[in-house]
Amino acid sequence: MNLAVYSRRWGHNENYNITLTETGWNIFFLQTGGNSDRQGAPGFFECLNHDSINYPAALGQYLEWLWNIAHDQNMSVAA
Repeated sequence: MNLAVYSRRWGHNENYNITLTETGWNIFFLQTGGNSDRQGAPGFFECLNHDSINYPAALGQYLEWLWNIAHDQNMSVAA
């Protein structure tokens, strides 16, 4: 799936590619990101930090909550 993230640095949305995995997330934007745990570390935060995007401190917990829902509902990796 794609997640649009607004970058003040560039003045427009950037599309991050996010894939659910068995152990967390696979998150990419251009040349940054990669395999991440359930809280999005390190890949998602590497992407955000690369473009100096500020995010709430609880973002990792929210991503883990989303991952747990997907896992509990047996959402396929392809979904």
